[in-house]
Amino acid sequence: MSRASVTPPRGVRFCHEDTIIPTVLGQAPRSTPTPSPTLSTSTLESPPLSSPLSLSPHRLPLTVGVANNGDAAASPLGCARLPSPMSPTSPNGAGFGLGGGAPCIALDTALQVAGATKLPLFVWDMMRDPQGPHAIVPVLPRATLERPAVTPPLEQMTIAVMPLSDVHPPWPVTIRAPSARCPYVTVGDVLLGLFVDLQIGLAPENWRVAGEAQARIRLAAERRVERMRKKGDERRDRPEHGRKRLDLLLERYRFGGLLYNPKLQMWELKLEEHS
Repeated sequence: MSRASVTPPRGVRFCHEDTIIPTVLGQAPRSTPTPSPTLSTSTLESPPLSSPLSLSPHRLPLTVGVANNGDAAASPLGCARLPSPMSPTSPNGAGFGLGGGAPCIALDTALQVAGATKLPLFVWDMMRDPQGPHAIVPVLPRATLERPAVTPPLEQMTIAVMPLSDVHPPWPVTIRAPSARCPYVTVGDVLLGLFVDLQIGLAPENWRVAGEAQARIRLAAERRVERMRKKGDERRDRPEHGRKRLDLLLERYRFGGLLYNPKLQMWELKLEEHS
């Protein structure tokens, strides 16, 4: 497969349930991304948390940049050579089918939910920057991080973050890969994009939405700060930095993989309890 930009499909449908999925390719961000000193030039679009999950990505106003400030030497990742298309999708929600007999879209194995009898490929507590030392165990090879997040590759992915229903409504995170550097979203883009979104502070209106769950969120934030202090990362997570979206997950900080949710028509982030 060449590295030419991917022609967006008219629509997709879930292999097993014939659910039509509207195309999400080719939508331009509403605002100029804000640079961040990170390894990728993909962009992350994060809505205010009060926005319903049913809103289409292009209507979500908050855009956060995931970039390396133009310093190519500082970026350890580029684009991997594209693999051959993968056909049939796995039955556990790791992919979905394109219409018209096209091959299924399959999620990279590094991002899939581990089966009941299998260990995950890596452990990542999402409160820690995936680029930092010892954040991901074992360390993922550069070649893995540069692989397309899905095959055939896509220009963007939308992932639903699902707090407990009595804590806060879910919200979508849209991760885009600009064609100027890499025409598709990579495994590394997904991990970094999720981390950046979860670091966004809670606005007062989001805090009010939490209602009776505020005490649980406050406790989760305090425990996060204490845990990061013990790990030597207190500079990032001091109490005065306030509560973050991450705290809405309470202590379900561990990355559990992605599954395609045909009802939401997007990928769903699976969470595991921090141990």
